[in-house]
Amino acid sequence: MKKWLKALNIVVIIALIKIVQSCILFPNCECSDEVFYYSINSIEITNIDNSQTYPQFTEEDEMHKAAVAFNVLISDTTLTENYAYNKPLQSSIGFSTAQAWSCDCSMNYIPEPTIHSFNIYTNFDINDIIKAGDDVSNLFLAFDRNWSNGDLYYELNEIINLANITASEIPGILLRIFLKIPVDNSKAEFTIDITLSNGTKISQTTNTISIV
Repeated sequence: MKKWLKALNIVVIIALIKIVQSCILFPNCECSDEVFYYSINSIEITNIDNSQTYPQFTEEDEMHKAAVAFNVLISDTTLTENYAYNKPLQSSIGFSTAQAWSCDCSMNYIPEPTIHSFNIYTNFDINDIIKAGDDVSNLFLAFDRNWSNGDLYYELNEIINLANITASEIPGILLRIFLKIPVDNSKAEFTIDITLSNGTKISQTTNTISIV
């Protein structure tokens, strides 16, 4: 027990020394406010399993009627092809050299041209009232890790307005969209249409989803 406590004390002391060193040697570590612009040319849509406690990515084209959701990446593929969205989690005792001796600064990205309109259309009847071809944009809520605090969801137009003017750490807009009403049909499919401020139109359709 004494040896274990002694080893733990040594680890804690080393960690404290590194913290003090980094604070003394790099007291004015500041990140640049420079903004980088990207040009939207792609919409990528993947499925989300929203039937569990937490939404999860899934390759299955099957969703519960009250849990229809998608992940939507709106981006510039010339930049996103080489961008790592999911940094590996690192666990260690103490601090790595990179953590202790360098600044961890994210880049600031804003779309140019911006998004003028963002619309979602259903390709199948959702119920007896909402028919194939209807604009169902107002039936979706959106979540984005850059602006959604905790469990806060936005209307689509609200989150797109934020994306147009607020810097993101990725060269794109990464949304999770959730249908607010159940689907009273055996199938569901949606098309996302985006019009940019320069008149360019981009469109993408979800997979056909089997409703259970």
